[in-house]
Amino acid sequence: ISSAQPLVARLAGIRPPRYGDLFEALVCVVPFQQVSLDAGMAVLGRLAWKYGPALEFEGTRLVGVPAPEVIAEARISDLRATGLSTSKAECLRSAAREIVEGQLASDDLARLSTAEATKRLRALKGIGPWSANLILLRGFGRLDAFPPGDVGVARGLSRITGRALTPSDCVALGERLPGAGGWLYFLSLAAQLVDRGLIAGISREEFATS
Repeated sequence: ISSAQPLVARLAGIRPPRYGDLFEALVCVVPFQQVSLDAGMAVLGRLAWKYGPALEFEGTRLVGVPAPEVIAEARISDLRATGLSTSKAECLRSAAREIVEGQLASDDLARLSTAEATKRLRALKGIGPWSANLILLRGFGRLDAFPPGDVGVARGLSRITGRALTPSDCVALGERLPGAGGWLYFLSLAAQLVDRGLIAGISREEFATS
């Protein structure tokens, strides 16, 4: 994908961003299942405002990701009021309870291979291949995990490569990068952030002298 080289050059030194812990990864993945990025962000924001920790800073109220102990005790109807579907609300509450009860732990997942960890996550109610791989990629830094079926990633990589790629094409492309297919996800995400002016990127020369 030589057409991506200019973008790659602008992103010299980028590091894969990770969520703080397993439940944060779940909370930041489940609301985005089969919805647009903007719709998922809106639901995530309402979850944080309703259930997350808050503090005041220079007159501004800041909120964080809810703790599993809080979501484990939440009513499904209240979770649905944030915009979650019933299945997504049940997924988050069920996962929260497993974490609180010690049945699901980051350390245990970290000791598993990516294939085994994917299987364990898919045993959770409401977690499919896309969610499991994205949790491992964004929550554990598993760069060999690639979320299949992601239309947004396919659209982003199509724009970068100048080729009309389907989600299946993207999975096949990721398989050509053993152990590093997840970088394609981050490349697509970074491209969208650059397009929106949210990150500027620097040249290789600027990075080398920084």
